[in-house]
Amino acid sequence: MSRLLGGPLQGLRAEQFEQNLLNARKERICPVQPVMTALLRLKIMPNAPANAVLGESGGVIRLKLQAQAVDGKANAALVAFLAETLRVSKAAVSLKGGRRSRLKHVEVQGLDGAEACRRLVATAGAKYTPPIERNEHQRNPRRVAKTEP
Repeated sequence: MSRLLGGPLQGLRAEQFEQNLLNARKERICPVQPVMTALLRLKIMPNAPANAVLGESGGVIRLKLQAQAVDGKANAALVAFLAETLRVSKAAVSLKGGRRSRLKHVEVQGLDGAEACRRLVATAGAKYTPPIERNEHQRNPRRVAKTEP
């Protein structure tokens, strides 16, 4: 014979309660799917005549924004511009660093870094080249040595 629970669970059989509890535990234990995340380094130039992507150099993507750098207006415009350009929601774009600086660190969920850079730079018409990997003892391969006359 099954016993009935009292209080707010009155009328619910103990077996049903235990089964509901087990189901709830199983739902919490299920693995969560990993979310792709892109971390972008951006250099912002506010007060521009139009929003635009200028290109990429040295792992930093340069952008122009119409908004003024006052009271977070440029940061809000940056999030909206990135969401529209990358075709993701505004909630997927978050500012991780550089709130009061022109050099910003932005996290975009739902895209990997290479795809996010490709989409941004494609709007500028420039070709995306991934940054050169080198150890700290190598010279900068992009710097051209000056020859003495």
